[in-house]
Amino acid sequence: VAAPPPLPPAPTITLGEAKIKVEIADTAESRAQGLSGRDSLPENTGLLFIFDTASQPGFWMKDMNFPIDIIWLDESWKIVDLTIEARPEKYPEIYLPRSPVRYVLEVNAGFISTHNLKIGDPARFIK
Repeated sequence: VAAPPPLPPAPTITLGEAKIKVEIADTAESRAQGLSGRDSLPENTGLLFIFDTASQPGFWMKDMNFPIDIIWLDESWKIVDLTIEARPEKYPEIYLPRSPVRYVLEVNAGFISTHNLKIGDPARFIK
């Protein structure tokens, strides 16, 4: 499997016509923290989790204050699963992708349906 493209310093990801400025969570600490404790997420921004290897990581809504959509991406940056409206009150429910992922993008709830995202759609970086 070819290595994924390197990430630019402050990446913007495109999914279809949508552009999302992302923060990166690529350490155990930043991945564990996620969006927990925040009051909101600015529109058209997200948190991109980067894992060292493809796996099926579990995500939960511990200490979350707002609902999110979760976009699960494989090693080739294709959407392999979508979680619509993960809600804080569902904690301790664990959300899992249906197949291994290398990247997970958390965005505001409603993003997936607003932008008509579907499994198989590619993500790309723009400058």
